[in-house]
Amino acid sequence: MGKDGDLTFIHCADLHLDSQFKGLAVKDDHWAKEMRESTFIALEHMVEAARSKKVDLVVLAGDVFDSDERSVRAQFRFRDAMSRLGEDGIPCYIACGNHDPLEDWKDSVRLPENVHRFSAAGDAVRFRKNGKESAHIAGVSYPVRDVHEDLSPYLSPDDRLFSIAVLHCNVGSDDHAPYSPTTKEVLIKRGFDYYALGHVHGRGILNERPHIVYPGNTQGRHVNERGVKGCYHVTVRGGVVSAMEFIPLSPFIWGRCEVDITGHPSLDSLIDSTDLSQAGNILELEFVGRGPLDSELRDHDKAEDFASLICSRSGARLARFRVKTRPELDLESLRQGKDLLASIMRTAGGSEVDDVRDHLKRLPGANRFRKWIDAIDDDELAEIVDEASLLLADRLLEDRG
Repeated sequence: MGKDGDLTFIHCADLHLDSQFKGLAVKDDHWAKEMRESTFIALEHMVEAARSKKVDLVVLAGDVFDSDERSVRAQFRFRDAMSRLGEDGIPCYIACGNHDPLEDWKDSVRLPENVHRFSAAGDAVRFRKNGKESAHIAGVSYPVRDVHEDLSPYLSPDDRLFSIAVLHCNVGSDDHAPYSPTTKEVLIKRGFDYYALGHVHGRGILNERPHIVYPGNTQGRHVNERGVKGCYHVTVRGGVVSAMEFIPLSPFIWGRCEVDITGHPSLDSLIDSTDLSQAGNILELEFVGRGPLDSELRDHDKAEDFASLICSRSGARLARFRVKTRPELDLESLRQGKDLLASIMRTAGGSEVDDVRDHLKRLPGANRFRKWIDAIDDDELAEIVDEASLLLADRLLEDRG
């Protein structure tokens, strides 16, 4: 079997086993422990998928573990998972990343014989199917955490076989640290048929023929890693990738939802009309809109209780919430008046963001907060100005009444 052969494999990356979820520990220690277990559950789901689909092999593109302080439990759980793959004759090929560089792998827990861990110099293995060579699998591991050179030149394809490159790298993403940065153009020129990438936690197929693929991580670890996480099941027919199936693995799914209070006179009216069951099971809520409920949501404890209730009604948990609602005030009408309130509101509402920033810097003692003032982006500062205008309007209307 050569370049025109058939092959199936699972491409997985960024398991981050035993991730601490420290932010959740502050909120709920029991919840944090459940989340910590979720990374192992995602691993188990991957193994189950590999066995049920009878894949030929598995590639893991870095960050199997979350840190160099990996627990003995994490090491044994991973070893046992690999052993179950081995029971079905499924080999696993691992490239170590910045969270699990070679220097941090402990030899005290030996991996089973079906696992191949690529070296820091880069090496390759020929995979045999039914006694015939059917794939060339090359990979390179990080020797230490901080690797800022392009590692792809360490690897070479075999033109006679379907060639897979296993790399933990950054291909043009501004959202992730530039570990082993490279480009799509560079990878295409290397000549591999499939690039099994890791490091970027959002999944995506950057190119086809050759396929350059990020499966994303297997379990979202915070609210910015939203949606279902998992791995790819890749099918090769006649030496060409013929199918890419995404397999969900994550037991917990982060989501973000807006809850609009507009038109709702009471909390029970709002909750009866809100369905978040399709959004995920760990949610960030943002209350928006205008209405009489704004005054109730300005009470932080009440707002948190209500946000938790909305989530629980949909079978989810509340990660955090924000209140960006507005009272039932027609600011434009207020600004059109001829009294002192109208004059003040026109001044507050007509302020440009840059003018506000400059004014803040001129306030007494502002030098101590200059970095903070500069760090606020324009949209956030505009929201602060709007919020201040509404609070000012509320106060002035109270005094006038």
